[in-house]
Amino acid sequence: MAAVGPRVANSLITTWLAAARAIAAVAEGPLGRARRGSWLVTGRKSYIDWLLRQIDSTTGTTFGFTDTQGKLTFDLSPRQTLRVSLIAGQSVLREVEDQMPDANTLDRAVNSTVIANLQWRFTPSAKFATSQQVYLLTADYRNRVLDGRTREEGGDRDLTWRGSAEWNPRSGHLVEFGAQAQSLYVRRVDRRFTNTTEQLLVDTTGDAWSAAGWAQYRWTPSARISVTPGVRFEHWQLFDQSKASPWLLADFEVRSGMRLRFGTGVQHQSATLDHALGTLPDDALVPERSATIEAGIEQRIGSAWRINVSAYHRQDDDRLRVVNGEIRLENNRVVLPNTAHWDNVLTGDTNGAEIVLERRSISGFNGWLSYAWSDSRVEDIQRHESYPADFDQRHTVNGFVGYRWGGRTSLSARMRYGSNFPIAGYVGQDSISYTLSAERNGIRIPAYARLDFRADRTFTYRKSRLTVFLEIVNATNHENFRLNGFGVNTLTRRVFDPIETTFPLLPVAGVLIEF
Repeated sequence: MAAVGPRVANSLITTWLAAARAIAAVAEGPLGRARRGSWLVTGRKSYIDWLLRQIDSTTGTTFGFTDTQGKLTFDLSPRQTLRVSLIAGQSVLREVEDQMPDANTLDRAVNSTVIANLQWRFTPSAKFATSQQVYLLTADYRNRVLDGRTREEGGDRDLTWRGSAEWNPRSGHLVEFGAQAQSLYVRRVDRRFTNTTEQLLVDTTGDAWSAAGWAQYRWTPSARISVTPGVRFEHWQLFDQSKASPWLLADFEVRSGMRLRFGTGVQHQSATLDHALGTLPDDALVPERSATIEAGIEQRIGSAWRINVSAYHRQDDDRLRVVNGEIRLENNRVVLPNTAHWDNVLTGDTNGAEIVLERRSISGFNGWLSYAWSDSRVEDIQRHESYPADFDQRHTVNGFVGYRWGGRTSLSARMRYGSNFPIAGYVGQDSISYTLSAERNGIRIPAYARLDFRADRTFTYRKSRLTVFLEIVNATNHENFRLNGFGVNTLTRRVFDPIETTFPLLPVAGVLIEF
């Protein structure tokens, strides 16, 4: 949990947060005697992994992280601002398998990430502004097994320049445009072990660059209507391909308090370096394509209430799939993965609708309730196979209710429900357990349900402020599940552990100190 103190131009602000699941600190203040800038430094360490082990000693998977952030903002002149930021962190995943661990069982996975960002904004006039940004991201990972050997290791590097500008030639007309250049590099090493031997499966590197430009024009003839056409043109060096992605957005106020919204567009997504490393020789992957149309209506009720209703349709083409990469049944025989590779073999359709009822208030009661329905299916054009998409969730309900007294005390509750995703793969179920199947994504993870409560009280002193809070996560202790890498006995056709439980009831108490 991060805590950020209020920004004050002429004083140093320090914030400490301590809770059973995390400890964090924030310090910020003005920069220089002229106070033309500001600085901020944060640090955070999670103890959620330790807490889960204290609550449930049988927990097999835990996750923890440590990160820090620094940021400088400086006004070079009244029209120019320079921002520099640096984020560094490390996350650790631990898995303990009590049932028959082997030489390849994951014990500890570590990922270290650094993000450096430099941004310059220049506003020469009230009608024109430009922003230039350069950022560098590096990430390195190492996955170890029980005896300390490294099973997977590698890293990623992303160096990107992005520039944008806004031009307002006259009232009701806004032109926005920009460009981007990106350079990517990856390294991948993958090994498999026995108790005495090592097999090197992958040891490769790759690099690629891409460039893009975009522009959109927003026409607002009156406060009641706006129309925004735009287009993005992108070239990917990886497979020497270029695509244009157009869009159109419109917003119309039918009458006071009621607005109609409409949007349509075509989007393209290129294959990644990891996809390219897993293709057949001389095979070229094409960019995935999605065409979307969406419409919605918003009705305000009084000054605090509003209701939104929207619906959408999306058509997907040339989606990627790992061909021959999954164990399955075919003609009542077990088919093992063979020459697995990525290819553009999937098409799909998604239809959905959502309704949101919301109340916004600075004090007193506020909250929202939303329901979303979605139906997403894909079809393999090579195998003539149709099934629900991996992240198809038919029903989703979210609710939040909060009440604040006098700005110092608040109570809130949050509810989440999802009918959940399919178990990705050729998995079926009988009266005994999970089995291998000829149908992909034929059964689903049990429905997800979670209720959280939070209460906090703030005490204000002359130069400091203290907030005490209590949270109860998954207050009903509902047993929720998520996907898990599963094993298969090819003789009995039994599938082992395709899902695993998530965290149980989790009480958290903490203190936030600002001075």
